[in-house]
Amino acid sequence: MAGTVGPATKRYLLKERLPADPGLVGIQIGYSLPRDVDREVIYGGQISGPVQVEAMRGGTRITRREDLVLSLHIWVNRPGDQDTADVEARAAEIGQVVEELLAGDPTLSGAVAGLKMAAITNVLIDSGCDDDGALAELTYQISLMSHIR
Repeated sequence: MAGTVGPATKRYLLKERLPADPGLVGIQIGYSLPRDVDREVIYGGQISGPVQVEAMRGGTRITRREDLVLSLHIWVNRPGDQDTADVEARAAEIGQVVEELLAGDPTLSGAVAGLKMAAITNVLIDSGCDDDGALAELTYQISLMSHIR
């Protein structure tokens, strides 16, 4: 396998696995931030992290380890609402589906070659109000651990 597991994992989660989850019916899911955003949306963000070369042969890398982090964002927007607790609670409710998916299948059933584990390792939630309503953003940082040959 060549390359990195980051985009393949992001693609699998956001184009196959999450859209097929019955707990996310009616929620917009995008590989990246959609141009036209619904009231509730899940989308993928930045992938970053260190890569460690583990073995070389004749000047060519033959194995490496990646410890990447994929940001996964959940937005909840409620026009006319000024209660950020409500939108944060809804974002967390949607996020629980993602949490349970990864906790129950950290290898993603082997769908991504080289991926050893995907696990949520950090959570950030923020919210606010403007003249239009309340908005919450829940961001999961998902660690992607891989060994690439």
